[in-house]
Amino acid sequence: MYTFFFVIEHWITRLLFLILLLFDVANKSMNVFLPANFDFIFIDLYIYIYTYFYDVASVIDLREEKN
Repeated sequence: MYTFFFVIEHWITRLLFLILLLFDVANKSMNVFLPANFDFIFIDLYIYIYTYFYDVASVIDLREEKN
């Protein structure tokens, strides 16, 4: 049960950061100037990729614990 909620929580986090990333890219493509908007795109992309690899590592750890 813990594993289920752990995975769901990380997928919700990834979804939120994907929405933020798409929002930042849309703002940049519409030439809407926000302070350091370009930096936000890289920060969101970094967090999104980091959470993906963190999820993969977590699933591998959970599988090793079961064995």
